[in-house]
Amino acid sequence: MRNLFLVLILIISNIFASACATDYLKLYEKTTKVDFSFYNNIDPYQDEDNFRYAYSPYPLFRTSTDLYFKDIMVPHGYYILTPRTYKNRDIVLFKVAGKVSYIIPVITKEQVPLGFYDKNIPKVKKTKWQKFHDGFFEKMNNIFKSSRKVTPPNAFITAERYEHKYLLVKLYYADDIYVMLFNLYAN
Repeated sequence: MRNLFLVLILIISNIFASACATDYLKLYEKTTKVDFSFYNNIDPYQDEDNFRYAYSPYPLFRTSTDLYFKDIMVPHGYYILTPRTYKNRDIVLFKVAGKVSYIIPVITKEQVPLGFYDKNIPKVKKTKWQKFHDGFFEKMNNIFKSSRKVTPPNAFITAERYEHKYLLVKLYYADDIYVMLFNLYAN
């Protein structure tokens, strides 16, 4: 009787999980392209990021195939992915050499689960000298706070096949997940 009860709970939970699963294709169809661009393809917040952080806070994304969002083709290559909220839209900027090449709207924005970065980003093992060095400069930064550079937020990218002809790209940045869906074949 107890086993039957457990099996029943598992069946109900699977039905509930499948009903609550995100339908990314519906979100893809509902999402419209952006109706704006940046002057001279320069991100207006790029200088602020360069001043605030010691190095680029955004992850590098390499794609070996062309990606399509509606009628926008993102050719294969290396891109710095920069998430932004601009004109009340969540977008991801695909940058090459500091210039915005493509503006892709986010189909959904989610919260990063607790402990995600601890599990997925390896920790660098430091020598005693590196620990001393970091501690010394941390003390110096506390004394001279005006010149202090902020440590960039954690970032992570996952890409997986979705429904055989789509690529689901999730950009984990700070506390948010920016979800994008690309068609792998030209329409």
